[in-house]
Amino acid sequence: MLKHELKGKIVAVASNLFKENNYEDVSIREISHLSGISIGSFYRYIGSKEKLFEIFHNELKENVIETVTDKTYNLSGIQKIETLFNIYIDTIYTHGYKCTSFFLMLSIENKKLFRSTKTLYTFLKNYVNEAFNNGEFNKKYDSDYIFSSLYSSIGGTVLDWCTCKGNTNLRENFALTFNILINEFKK
Repeated sequence: MLKHELKGKIVAVASNLFKENNYEDVSIREISHLSGISIGSFYRYIGSKEKLFEIFHNELKENVIETVTDKTYNLSGIQKIETLFNIYIDTIYTHGYKCTSFFLMLSIENKKLFRSTKTLYTFLKNYVNEAFNNGEFNKKYDSDYIFSSLYSSIGGTVLDWCTCKGNTNLRENFALTFNILINEFKK
């Protein structure tokens, strides 16, 4: 098996484990066993569990960027914002509340991995500015206020979903708030 194929297999195994278990409960021994490699091979190809999570995060980020870019092409600013949130929620559902909780914890702790890779933040900021500049929002609110309201709304809804261990309807709960905010900003 080629090095990049083996890395891909290890990341796929780890992704499933991170979805089902808390990060600290996933062991290199378990990842190695399920990947069909020795622990020594894991260290040779990956280096550490932290490095593995960084690889997993970067691949996830690249997939999200590609998906958002593809699905928002030729949409209005507000449509881009709505599409972005749907992709974000789909991604969260795919990876589950345990993995999402770990991402949130790293973000809250301002870990190096998350300082420069705020994909949602960057896309949302750009799309809000685009919608604002195209006259899709009422000038009663400035673009920074609109951005902050939407960004904190999704963050709070996701945090609540994680706190409830994924037992609430994230999409439905966010849609309620999103629709109220968008309708207010469009007035």
